[in-house]
Amino acid sequence: ILDEVKAPDELAIERSSIKEVLDFINADLAVAAAGLPAKWDQANEGRFSAGAARAFLVQSYVYEASYAERSDPNGIFTGCTNRWEEARVLAEQVITDKALYGYDLEANYGTIWTKAGDFSSENIFKANALRTVLHEDPGISFGEEYWPNGTGTGVTVSTWQGCRGYYPNKDTTKTPIDNFYQLGYGFNCPTPELYNTYSTGDPRRDVTFIIDKKDSTTLFETGKYVILSPYASPTG
Repeated sequence: ILDEVKAPDELAIERSSIKEVLDFINADLAVAAAGLPAKWDQANEGRFSAGAARAFLVQSYVYEASYAERSDPNGIFTGCTNRWEEARVLAEQVITDKALYGYDLEANYGTIWTKAGDFSSENIFKANALRTVLHEDPGISFGEEYWPNGTGTGVTVSTWQGCRGYYPNKDTTKTPIDNFYQLGYGFNCPTPELYNTYSTGDPRRDVTFIIDKKDSTTLFETGKYVILSPYASPTG
């Protein structure tokens, strides 16, 4: 663990144990939980809150408790203790005190995958990202036309994971920008096996996957299914 700037000749330090790392994380989260607002107003959405700190504390307690229960012949988890009860009590506080922390389930599950759900009540903490380039080629490019002159901004993850060549309608007579979205390289296309884990009629399936309408007869051709996200949604 390093919590201060050190000179290069001071960096030969021993590796911290898992317990030491967890304690370090928990101490930071405890300070955040005590000093930050339980939730932020709309103008400050996206900032870390006391509610988020307590939720991450729950996660840390669960990790430590699970480590404590593992077989540990090499002593990797030495010092880890059972914190299931602490995790349960704190999780119930964060979940049930909706007025204080603002967390709740959306009435419509599909909302969380749209741009309208960017700051959904289901989000514990979210790192904001934006990609402001055109939807059609060469808008996904890192070349001279967009990034250097400032019109392409944000993070690259949406470019890599965005769907490639998606037709929201079957009408191929429309112009590309009206009927075709080149939102990225399509490296996050789910498999038929994932799609089929959803039962027929499951309302979550239709809002989790985008179906390419250009050729709906071949369901699992490359690019036919892509995960819908706020930054890869033609409607979001």
